[in-house]
Amino acid sequence: MHSTQDRLPVSIIIANYNYAQFVSRAIDSALAQSYGNVEVIVVDDASTDHSAEVIASYGPRIKPCMKKANGGHGAAFNTGFAASRGAIVLFLDADDYLYPNAVSEIVAQWGDDTAQMQYRLHIVDQGEHVNDVFPPPEVPFDSGDVTPQLLRRARYQTTVTSGLAFARSALESVMPVPEHEFRQGADGYLVTLAPLYGKVKSIETCLGAYRMHGNNHSIFAEKLGQRARWRVEHDFHRLQALSHQAEEVGLEVRRTPICAIRRISRNVWLRSAWTASATRSLRIRGFRLPQPAPRPAWK
Repeated sequence: MHSTQDRLPVSIIIANYNYAQFVSRAIDSALAQSYGNVEVIVVDDASTDHSAEVIASYGPRIKPCMKKANGGHGAAFNTGFAASRGAIVLFLDADDYLYPNAVSEIVAQWGDDTAQMQYRLHIVDQGEHVNDVFPPPEVPFDSGDVTPQLLRRARYQTTVTSGLAFARSALESVMPVPEHEFRQGADGYLVTLAPLYGKVKSIETCLGAYRMHGNNHSIFAEKLGQRARWRVEHDFHRLQALSHQAEEVGLEVRRTPICAIRRISRNVWLRSAWTASATRSLRIRGFRLPQPAPRPAWK
C-alpha cells in the first residue's frame, strides 16, 4: 500500500531517563509501525534504574545510544538526531507511545514544504485507559505558515513532544538544541524554530498516547510556583533563540524579547495563581484531581 512512500526513511527517537517501567511500551510501539521504512533510536540519558537492561533486550532491532553522563532533554535530542538518518524525525517521550498507523498517516499527509507535523494524542492513565484528548478537540491547531504568529506573539497552538514530527532539513537548520538552556522542554525549542523553514501541518486524529501517571495532586499544587518560574525562564530562552534564528533568515521579531517576557511572566503568574486557587477549592469540595505526568527529571 505504501510501496512508493516507504522509500522515505523515518526515524523515531525515544528519549529515556529512569522510565524503565514504561520505555518498553514506547519501543514496542515504534517497532510495530505499519510503515515499512522506520528506524528506532533509543537514547538513555544515564538512567539509574534498570532502563539499560530493558533497552539491551531489544538487540539489533533498535539503535541504542547509552549516555555515560546525564545531559538533559536537549542533549538527548541532540544525541538521537546525530545517530538518525530519517527524512522525517519523530521524538517520542519514553512514557508515551504511538499507535501502529502513526507514521503511515504522517507520511501520507507530508508535503515537500512541510517542516513540522502535529497531531492529537489520547491522554491515558498508568493502566492505558483513555481519559481525554490532548490538545482538546475544541482547541484548534495553528497550521500553514505560522511565522506571523511567531514573530508577533512568539507562540502558536501546537502540542507536546510525542505529538510532533519534523523534516530533517528543518532540524538541520536549527539543531543542535542548546543543552544548558533546554535541559528540560527541548520540544519547545524545536516548535519555535522549525516553522521558520516550512509549513506546519496538523492531523486531527489521535496517533498516539500521552501518559499521565501519579495522582498526588497536593504535591503538584505545591510545585505550581516552581513550574511557573521554569516556564518564564523557558519562554525567555525560546525568545532568545527565535530572535537569533529569525535574524539568520532575514526576519525580525516584532516585539522585543523583554516586552514579550513581561507579558508571558504576567500570564504565567495569573494562570498559576488561578490554578492553585481552583485546586484548593476543588480539594475542599472533595474532588480528586489527576496529576499531569511527571516528565523526565533531566537533572
